[in-house]
Parts: sequence; C-alpha cells; structure tokens
Amino acid sequence: MIGSSIPRKVRPNVRWLRTSLGLSPEQVAKVISAQPGLLSFSVGANLAPKAAFLGSRLGLSLSQVGAMVAAFPPLLTLSTEHNLEPKLSVLLDEAGVPPSTLVRSPQLLGYSLEGRIVPRCAALMAEGLFNGRGLAGILAPTDAVFEERFGVIVEVDLEEWDEDEDE
Repeated sequence: MIGSSIPRKVRPNVRWLRTSLGLSPEQVAKVISAQPGLLSFSVGANLAPKAAFLGSRLGLSLSQVGAMVAAFPPLLTLSTEHNLEPKLSVLLDEAGVPPSTLVRSPQLLGYSLEGRIVPRCAALMAEGLFNGRGLAGILAPTDAVFEERFGVIVEVDLEEWDEDEDE
C-alpha cells in the first residue's frame, strides 16, 4: 500500500466504496483498516467485477453487497473464480442454502470449502440432518463442538480433494 499512488489508486478506491457500494465514511474506515490491501486493487479489473458477480449471484443490489463488505471486509479479497464461485455453487446450488443466509452472515464465505463447508454439509446430509438452514451453527463451531452438537464425526479426506484437483 505504501507504493500506491494516492491520486491514482487510493482516492478512486475509496470513492468506489462510497459511491458504488454506498458505504459510509465510518464503514470505509472499518473496511480499509481491516483490509488495507483493498486500496491497491484495481476497481475496474477486480473490485467492481467481484461486487457485480456477488450481486448477480445472490440477487442483490450493489448497496446490499456493500453491506456484506461492511460486515465482512475480507469478502472483496476472495478470488471469484477460485473461492467465491465454488463456494456459492456448493452452498446455493447443491446444499440449498438460501442467499439470505449469506447476506446476513457473509463471514460464512470465509470458511474453507474443502476443509469445513463440504465435509460438514455432506456429513449432515448423509444423516438427513441438513436442510440448508442454520449454516452459522454448522460452520462456526470447533470440530469437537460440531461433533457433540450433531453426533456426527466429520473426517476430511485431503487425498480425495487432491485427486479431484488433479483431474
């Protein structure tokens, strides 16, 4: 960020957060203090397309995406192709999680797809215990609390995931 030009990078990024996402000055300060690297991202090549993708995929306006960013500043640092799209595909399309769940709790998109989301949802689905609701209560607890709460032991087969990536 030290190498970022204030007129060419910082001001346009702050202006975009304020005007396009509708963040207040206080929210912009919170987002930038949590994720200062956002000031070095390109608005046209990174931030705007990512916000548009989230809006389109979740059926939201840009100001609603802005509220998600204000609640979870790392959201704009996640790769669309390698992080957001695969997670949204699993959560929305396969697991039937309502978009409103992710809007209310955008931090859920910060969990590992292979290490937490898929193993826990799959384990609960196999037991008939998952209905697409209560995602925060499924993803947030430690493994021990999750296993105690649901009576399901989750094992992550990392070799299986590595094989899937090789294909």
